[in-house]
Amino acid sequence: PGLGGIQPSQADYYQATKALGHGDMHLIVLAPASIQEVADLTMEAFDLADIYRMPVMILADGALGQMMEPVNFESS
Repeated sequence: PGLGGIQPSQADYYQATKALGHGDMHLIVLAPASIQEVADLTMEAFDLADIYRMPVMILADGALGQMMEPVNFESS
């Protein structure tokens, strides 16, 4: 019971990069390695989706979801 597996696997990467539209379409995939990158890449994902008019997926794993660290946001 519960959430099931929250750890990443190669199947998740393959699904994100190759399996959209039976292989006829690709999407932008971002994979953060830290909490700061999660924040930065989330903002970047919205910009990329707007520029290219396509979906953007952020592949964050279970370890990132359970971390806590200070994050700095750029003021625009």
